[in-house]
Amino acid sequence: MPGQKSDRVLNLCRALGATVYLSGALGANYLEVEKFEAEGIRVVFQDYHFPTYPQLYPPFLPNLSM
Repeated sequence: MPGQKSDRVLNLCRALGATVYLSGALGANYLEVEKFEAEGIRVVFQDYHFPTYPQLYPPFLPNLSM
């Protein structure tokens, strides 16, 4: 797919007929949202907050796995 960074994503959205693009939070650092909006594609940025849960020993450490 031709283009670099933001333009490449936009070209993919156009090709697929997208009306909404869900981006990771860091996409805000490089996506040119105004280009998407001009094409009628709404950009939504992920805003995920990790839940806290009981752990055996405090303090709570996020992003742990077994």
